[in-house]
Order: sequence, then structure tokens, then C-alpha cells
Amino acid sequence: MSRLSAVVAYQSTCRDALRMCGGTRKVRTRLGKPIKMTSNALAIINSAFNRSSQPPQIPDDGNLASGANSLPRPDAVVAGDGSGRFRTITEALSAYKLNELGRYVIYVKAGEYNESVTIAKDRVNVYMYGDGPDRTVVFGSRSQESGLLTYETATVAVLGDGFVCRSMAIQNRGKSGGATVAVRVQADRSIFYNVTIEGNQAPLYALAHRQFYRECKISGSTDLILGDAAAVIQDSEILVSPDSGVPAYGFAAVTVQGRAERFETTGFVLQNCTIKEIGGARVEIVLGKQWRKGSRVVVMESYLGEGIAAEGWKVRVSSAGGGDFAVPEKSLYAEFENYGPGANTSKRVRSSTVIKERSKAVQYAPDLFIQGYSWIPQAGVPYQGGL
Repeated sequence: MSRLSAVVAYQSTCRDALRMCGGTRKVRTRLGKPIKMTSNALAIINSAFNRSSQPPQIPDDGNLASGANSLPRPDAVVAGDGSGRFRTITEALSAYKLNELGRYVIYVKAGEYNESVTIAKDRVNVYMYGDGPDRTVVFGSRSQESGLLTYETATVAVLGDGFVCRSMAIQNRGKSGGATVAVRVQADRSIFYNVTIEGNQAPLYALAHRQFYRECKISGSTDLILGDAAAVIQDSEILVSPDSGVPAYGFAAVTVQGRAERFETTGFVLQNCTIKEIGGARVEIVLGKQWRKGSRVVVMESYLGEGIAAEGWKVRVSSAGGGDFAVPEKSLYAEFENYGPGANTSKRVRSSTVIKERSKAVQYAPDLFIQGYSWIPQAGVPYQGGL
């Protein structure tokens, strides 16, 4: 189901790109058939297999905090001052070779690295760490303003499955005027721990597959988390910093989730996070902006700052399902046990939901939503599998 959901994400991204770059209607129309076939396959598989509502039992309830401070021995050391074997991350990736534990470990020493990095699809199980977000910084400056498509602006693009990134900052310092992606992730079982992700618009492009973010800092002016991945962001800071003023459409969105089909296993879950505005001009903040008809976002057990708008979400609803309007029975904009000055749900838009039962909310915790019990502990990062 995860891989078929990723196929839908890629198809939708391709269709959007064709529309943006002036692709002919004939080509876009031809995409309709494979998209329909994928949708049907998802529906058939969903009806044929009933997924368990309980994960297998694992030690310590899935929490491996004791491993958070241990780092693996590096296979490659990157240092801009020449004190390592490589001067750039790209050079280190060119020497890719799995070690006896099945990983390729890159240690990036303190410093600033101006490069665009791609973890290619055949570079699986790359483990990259630095000396901390304040000391190891990877940055680029690509932006949509220069004519690039959204996914082309990424400073770091991750395609290889099993990627782990920790203890560094990844920035896009490009000018405003469209997307400035810092991190694009389309690799299954990707983990980011103690990573600062910064850009102006769409700093985190969680495009496809299962992803987990823990103790990260994600900051930007709007559309901070974009894409159609199955992503859980836990114990992290999500900071809206409209340094360039109020966005063109008058509000700042924390998430823009692109789930197109009801049976896709994708969505964004923000658990035990801090979501607030910092600095810059005062601007209305919404937890999510509806993108496609099946968009799914759950914000739970999180602190919501005073900048969060009373309505909470920007959703265009159509029961007919035409265009990119949300369809009530396919989309989900939900909150569970949030707190803080922006957490009052009495004036939320009617198309959003307040989850009241823990048995329903737990379905969006890492163990059930992204099967975290089966792959997150192996990375040795802390995580909470349930509520």
C-alpha cells in the first residue's frame, strides 16, 4: 500500500509539473488512465486485506532514547577545511559502499557547505550526521523565482531508501517568490533527528513514502510542510517566520498535504510539536491549506501559539469532488488534545474534525500510521510509538 500510494504521489506531481511548465492538454489527459488504474489497485488491495489495528509487541514500547547519543563509526569524513577525506558531501557519496552493518555512514564536520546534494535511489541506507544544527550547515539558494519547478529547488534531495540524517542544519537561502525547498524526501523509511530545516516557502517537501522527524526545527514563511508522504513529525518546533511579509494569499499555512485518493496511506501527523509564529510581520496562520481532494493532516498533543487563526484550516469543500476541492468523506483535517492559546476549536471550519477518542487518535501515531516499530528503532533515535 505504501508503494502504491507513492505511485499516486508521483503521478500527481508529474501532472502538476506538466501544468506549470505548459505541457499540452493531450499529454496531461493521457496521464488520466494510469492514475485511474493505480486508484483502482489501491481500492482492491484495501478491500482484500484488513490491516491490524495493533502493532507487534516490541521492547520498551518502541522507545530507544538510550541510543540517541551514540553515533556510528563513519565510513567517510567530510570537512571543508581539508581535514577529512572529502571536502563535499557529494564527493563522499561518490565513494558509496555499504559497511558490514549494511550502512554507509558520512560524518560532516562543523562548517558551512554550499552545495546541492542528491542521495540517489541506488544509495540506500545512507546515515549522515554532523556536529549539531548550529555547527554543521548545508545550504543552497535555488528558488522557483529563477524558473525552476518546486522539486528542483531542493538543497538536499533524498531518493535512496533507509536514509538517516541527524545533528545538522539544511537551508535554502533563495529569494522569495515561489518555492525554496531545503529538503525533498521521496525515500521510504527516512529519518531526520535533531535537524534544522529552513527555507522561505515549502522548506520541507515530504513528497512520498514513509518518513519520521524527531526533535527537528522546521521554519519558513508559508507552506512549511508540503507533499504526499506518510510523515510523522514528533517533538519538533514548527516556526512560521514571515520575514518577507504577508504571503500573497494573505495567510501562512503550516501544511499543504497532497493526498489525492481515499485509499492512499499518506498524510501528515504533527505530534507533541510546538507550532507558533516568530518575528517578522503579524500574519494569520492556519494548520493546513487544502491542496487535493483527499488531503489528510492530524495535529495532536501539540502546543498551538496565539498566531493560529480561530478557523484553524483553509479548506475548499465540494461534495461533487470536482477539480481540487476537498471531498468530505475522503479528506481529514483533525486535531486531538492540543493546548495553548491557539488550540480553541470552537470556531474551527466545519470541514475539520476534533478527535475525542484515544482509540482513534492512536491510529495516527508512528507505530500504526507508518509502521514505525518495524524500522525506526534500528536507527537508534528516540521515538514514541503511541500516544
